[in-house]
Amino acid sequence: MTQRASADALRAPSVLVIGDGPAASSSAIGLRGAGAEVRLTRPVPTASPRLGDSLSPHGRLLVRRLGLDDAFVADEHLPCHANRSDWGPAGTRHVDFIGHCLGVAHHVDRERFDARLRERALAMGARFDVETRGLSVHRDGERWHCVHSGGTFDCDFVVDASGRASWFARRQGARRIREDRQVALLASGEPACWPGDTMSAVESTPGGWWYSAPAPRRRWTLAFFTDPDLLDREWRGASGWQSLLDTSRSTRERLDAHGVALQRHEVIVAAESARLDRMAGAGWLAAGDAAMSLDPLSSHGLTVALQSGIDAANAVLARGSDDEAALTKYAHKLEAAFAVYSRQRLALYRSESRFADQTYWQRRHRVGQNGDQWTHEREGESRME
Repeated sequence: MTQRASADALRAPSVLVIGDGPAASSSAIGLRGAGAEVRLTRPVPTASPRLGDSLSPHGRLLVRRLGLDDAFVADEHLPCHANRSDWGPAGTRHVDFIGHCLGVAHHVDRERFDARLRERALAMGARFDVETRGLSVHRDGERWHCVHSGGTFDCDFVVDASGRASWFARRQGARRIREDRQVALLASGEPACWPGDTMSAVESTPGGWWYSAPAPRRRWTLAFFTDPDLLDREWRGASGWQSLLDTSRSTRERLDAHGVALQRHEVIVAAESARLDRMAGAGWLAAGDAAMSLDPLSSHGLTVALQSGIDAANAVLARGSDDEAALTKYAHKLEAAFAVYSRQRLALYRSESRFADQTYWQRRHRVGQNGDQWTHEREGESRME
């Protein structure tokens, strides 16, 4: 190694993190912990609500690792002591966290949780000062030249944590492969009795499946998961929601028992399973939903975002210390994790055999079995989220 190369290897890298969510902030926290210079894109207000997010017991361990344990406790996220599933011919099943070595899961106030992560990154010296408007990033030798409405700068690495848009990775030639086109119809309401039971619950029906759970700030979250082409136009509005609920049994009974009056509905968000065909390249890698997005049925989306952000930081730091294979190792780890997830997801959907003649379930019984995947998204569809 030459003297100059040795000096470069010892220099803490400079990194642009594109995004402002959990994956972005957790990577920034990890990078700043090792002295890296970190700049992130400014938080962008979004019209898509966060009506229901859960953090697994393992995710709680990551929160502690990121230095946010006291803040998490102070914010009074709602404990989730069990999961209930009305799924398959076996009937209702419960999985409780009472004896879990890492404690219980939590229903998370995502706005507050994301803000805490950004505050932690800022306190450690990260800068949320890159404007997404007019942002352009291109390779200039061994570094990246970045241009935005606030000025220009160079950096050593780029972490794409832009969410499902995979904004930067797709500009490097990566393609996003979707295993389905599932969407979530979201609603929220205020219960008459609080808190009631704090379980999360899922219920399968012929046209999709339901999720229901209490949420912080005395709210109740409801979501119906299906494919957009299976939706009847009449679902919009209170009467349409009631028609959808009439296809359920335990979900409708649970809402009635808690006196939940739906107050916000008619919201659709993407909820598909997808991954990049390439999760890292020369001087860049993707994290969180930008790298792979999981079916909400897994209940691990937020935990995976935090873990991949931490792993992305470690990979960048290892590569900055002259580990040539660090980014490749990181990509292989995510690819292996998604392969395991896909097998588990297929098995879980196949365990619901009562509706095997219904289109929604037929699609999920075959995805992954014969490579029957949806087409790659076109580059023209990419947008900053």
